[in-house]
Amino acid sequence: MKPNVFRTLLLALPAAGLVAFLMFRPSGLMSQLPHLSLAGLGGSGAYTGHGCDPAHPSFLYGFAALKEQLGPVMGDPLECEHSIHVNGDARQLTTTGYAYYRTSANIPAFTSGADRWALTQNGLVHWSGDVVDPPY
Repeated sequence: MKPNVFRTLLLALPAAGLVAFLMFRPSGLMSQLPHLSLAGLGGSGAYTGHGCDPAHPSFLYGFAALKEQLGPVMGDPLECEHSIHVNGDARQLTTTGYAYYRTSANIPAFTSGADRWALTQNGLVHWSGDVVDPPY
């Protein structure tokens, strides 16, 4: 094998392996950006997954139920819900603040700054301040 061919393979194979790893591992690049097409390598460029479409974000599950209660106070989604901590806590930015889910409280909540709302087992709760979990 010629030295130039060997060098090309030495550089190309790890790059190809990285692309394959990012595309096919469960939390890989393609799961994070399902609308991405890597130079025609298997993607149509159209969103085909389930749930929130990053090109047209929406509220799902608990955040959708909270939006039904709050209406325009919660605004419109600017992004899809995403994990912000390994424990499962999640956040979704909106035009008026952000929705958040804390696994420890197990409720969807929304804040516009100092004002906060949460959809609890007892219904919609409103409070103000820096405390992120609703008063019980």
